[in-house]
Amino acid sequence: MLEDLITQGKALESHKSAGAAGTFRIDGPEYEKWAAQVVFYLEQNHAGSTVTKAAQDLFTSRNRYAINVYERLLGALEGAKGIKG
Repeated sequence: MLEDLITQGKALESHKSAGAAGTFRIDGPEYEKWAAQVVFYLEQNHAGSTVTKAAQDLFTSRNRYAINVYERLLGALEGAKGIKG
């Protein structure tokens, strides 16, 4: 599942669009589904970790469509490779 989430996340980069003041954003139903699955994965496999808490906070933040949120969620998955929950 982890590798699938990483692959899906990388594919979502093509959904990136221009935001305000020269920033980028990513949204849409595919992003929503992927972001939810990332949080579910982290909660199930890395409950109580600082990274999981940060992902939960990002998922519920007002700025969750900012490209840096997408990058941080994808980075959390990349960081979870090789770590037992």
